[in-house]
Amino acid sequence: MKKIDPSFSIIYFLSILLILPLSIAAMELDIESTATDKRIEVRFSLSDLPARDLYRNITEGEIAEIVYELQIFEERQGIFFFIGDRRVAKRRESYSLSFSSLSETYRLESAGRVMEFDDFSEMQGRLASVSLQITPTADSEPDYLRARVVLIHRRLIPPFIILEPLLGDNKVSSPWKREEIRGRGVSDR
Repeated sequence: MKKIDPSFSIIYFLSILLILPLSIAAMELDIESTATDKRIEVRFSLSDLPARDLYRNITEGEIAEIVYELQIFEERQGIFFFIGDRRVAKRRESYSLSFSSLSETYRLESAGRVMEFDDFSEMQGRLASVSLQITPTADSEPDYLRARVVLIHRRLIPPFIILEPLLGDNKVSSPWKREEIRGRGVSDR
């Protein structure tokens, strides 16, 4: 019987860990922002949502989650620029997706509000375009924003959250998108 070199096993294991995140397809996200006196409104337009996998999971009784994340930054000037830019506001909007087999409707729940849809494509359309408003701190002059969307195919409940690293294909995320903030009452640098 041939022995396997332990260093080969370690290298093989590490290469799998490095390749696994690259095998997950990313969603495509477009953002458009509008700044007013105190608020910034951001419209998320999502394409390439993995609808087939999402449909299969929620009709099999799983609860999926889609999270829209938004961060507003102010660029540091002077000698402190090397510490990085200052985050002046952050917002996270989460939607839970499920299927009710009793009423045969698709449920979309966010912040205590429940919306029911007779057709999966209606719910998918509602998730494809979402607007979020955010108010930066009063003493800031925001320069840019970053936004992304994360889809969690199977939302786990405690204590099963510790199993999440074992579900390699459970999350799909768009890359962070950056956009300069321009508008009335907001820094136009």
